[in-house]
Amino acid sequence: MLRVLLWGGRRPFSADAAPPARAFIEDTISRNKVVVFSKTTCGYCARAKSMLGQLNIPYTAVELNQHANGNEIQDTLFEMTTQSTVPNIFIAGQSIGGSSDLLEAYSNGELALQLAKADIYIK
Repeated sequence: MLRVLLWGGRRPFSADAAPPARAFIEDTISRNKVVVFSKTTCGYCARAKSMLGQLNIPYTAVELNQHANGNEIQDTLFEMTTQSTVPNIFIAGQSIGGSSDLLEAYSNGELALQLAKADIYIK
């Protein structure tokens, strides 16, 4: 079997490995404790990022409307999480949902528990 290596950013991956969008998502959430897949034009995204900022929670934002493969990434996020909208928030590698889910998790204490898994603590 011929194995073709393609360059996918930081490291090569094989053509029979995960599709580029999935590989990008998995790499991003494995390298960052808190990730917000977002769009700069989305009010719910702004609300989620503002809340994280106010709580002094460091996060990585991936702005899908500014990313060359943004549509493919959003489609793949839907396949992975069944959530079709942004923001799509991951903490410690786990999807926690969107802006409303973030607010609810903060209100009921679940956010602090999820963040603790990533060694992040709300002050």
